[in-house]
Amino acid sequence: MSRKRYTPEQIIGMLRDVEAVTAQVRVLMKSRTLGKYSDTCWHAGYIIDTEFEMKREPFVASCDDGPALEVWQGQHAFKTRWDLGLNTQ
Repeated sequence: MSRKRYTPEQIIGMLRDVEAVTAQVRVLMKSRTLGKYSDTCWHAGYIIDTEFEMKREPFVASCDDGPALEVWQGQHAFKTRWDLGLNTQ
């Protein structure tokens, strides 16, 4: 799993900074019945609006949809603050 934390961003129409977070989630499964393994990967994220106690703009996309995460981050002017460097792939 890899995690990234992003800097405050300004939501259109709001004149305040908010936090946002994204994560890459990888799920490995084994089907004994089918005799097969599956390996799926998802990007998930949301904006954390602490002032109004809301999680806004939820996002989920397959890791196979490469540009989807970058597009979502670009729409909200994300800038990374840190990267834990946890990449098990």
